Amino acid sequence: MNDVNESAASGQPLTPKSHWPAFRVGLVLTEGIFAFVVAYAIVGQIVSARARDEQSTGLRNVRNIGLAALNYSGGNDFLLPPAVLRDDQGKPQHSWRVALLGLMDGASYGDFDLSQPTDSPLNKPLLATPSPLSEMFQVPGSPAHKTLNSSFFVITGNETPFPQNGQVSQDDISKNDGLTTTLMIVEAANMDITWTEPKDIPFDALNASPKDLRGKGPSTHRSEGAPLAIFCDGHGTMLNPKTDPTVLKAISTWKGKEPVTLEDF
Repeated sequence: MNDVNESAASGQPLTPKSHWPAFRVGLVLTEGIFAFVVAYAIVGQIVSARARDEQSTGLRNVRNIGLAALNYSGGNDFLLPPAVLRDDQGKPQHSWRVALLGLMDGASYGDFDLSQPTDSPLNKPLLATPSPLSEMFQVPGSPAHKTLNSSFFVITGNETPFPQNGQVSQDDISKNDGLTTTLMIVEAANMDITWTEPKDIPFDALNASPKDLRGKGPSTHRSEGAPLAIFCDGHGTMLNPKTDPTVLKAISTWKGKEPVTLEDF
């Protein structure tokens, strides 16, 4: 017999059954979901704030590198630093990054001897572990951070501002494609190249957009896919992750005369 019939048969007034236990369960579940949503939002804000801070630090680092390159140019007849520092026999010894150390804020050569190769008995121990010097060439949060690897590279090639041999003048760049649209230094993720190693991004690697060049060319570890970059006039920006490879090649050369505008990248 159901509740209604039982109550009617006994002559007792009809009263609804209590739903309090179910209500409490629902309340607890609602409170739990609300607490989860709040916690998730807080964690999301913390992660977002950390990502913004890491990106800002990365941009500050590449700007510092770019400023050092411009200061180098100003003291060397407006020539940009060589992509590779070589000995008298033409053998590669150091990266352009090493050449800029003496011009970077908070950096110095210390006991490092530029007349000897990076892997010499004197220099190698000085560069065997990550240090504040290596961090100057890294983006926080990237795979390179806290390692010996670099996050920042130049594009090397005969028509770029950084040929494998010789140096390019800012004056020549200005008279041709222009300093504002000629790429100087760019972020690249997963390159596995140490900051002292005389190795960068070859021009021929620019066969895709930045979003598809991780481990090969201009790219980033960040989800939005926009690598940090400094142009030859010193301005910093983030490249569009969908930049057309043709445009990427155009901004990496200094005398191609391609019709490129800032909106293209």
